[in-house]
Amino acid sequence: MPSVIVRKPRHRRRLSADHTAALVGALGESARCPLSDDEIVDWANQLHHPGAERRLKELLIYWFHQAESFWSAIAAHPPNLRVGQGLSSIAARLDEILSELHEMPNAVDIAIRSRFGAYDTILMTLSVDLKEIALQWDRPNRGQPSATAESQAVALLINAVEEFTGEKFPSPASLKRLTEIEFVRLLVSRLFPSSTSAQIETMLRHYHKRRLEETKTRRP
Repeated sequence: MPSVIVRKPRHRRRLSADHTAALVGALGESARCPLSDDEIVDWANQLHHPGAERRLKELLIYWFHQAESFWSAIAAHPPNLRVGQGLSSIAARLDEILSELHEMPNAVDIAIRSRFGAYDTILMTLSVDLKEIALQWDRPNRGQPSATAESQAVALLINAVEEFTGEKFPSPASLKRLTEIEFVRLLVSRLFPSSTSAQIETMLRHYHKRRLEETKTRRP
């Protein structure tokens, strides 16, 4: 499997058609396109490149594979603890433990209560509190990370669009190039099928903010 390297589009050398075809061929059975052939034809037309369906398909296969590989690595080894998910997981384990304790003989229940008192009420209350904290923590409040890692995978999908159109991807708020934005939204929904429209917009905003910050740092 090719290594996943997140390159900044502005500094990345564009892939030629032959190079793209070779990269896709090297993927072998791992190669898959997130869009159907009919969707490829439709979007090639919408992006004003009719007849370039093969080019679009190969770019999508390559960059979608890069994005999937990148996200699989992040999901397997997250750089930071996802607090909301962690708390929810702990709460679920507490529920399981409490359920298992309730299945124990009555003598065990009496012995535990003689040492810890109303242990079941304590565990139940802790579980409920952890779930409430998890819900509050996952809300995209200021100072809390929200979809920042996902937005790096989105950047790889955007590479495919920029390669195909030959233009820099616009701001998510752009009204003049809605077709490209809608296309990327579709690709992101295929990469993260459980994401809501609001979450996808958050990923795109993170991507655009990071690109603006990178542009500022390059200026003399």
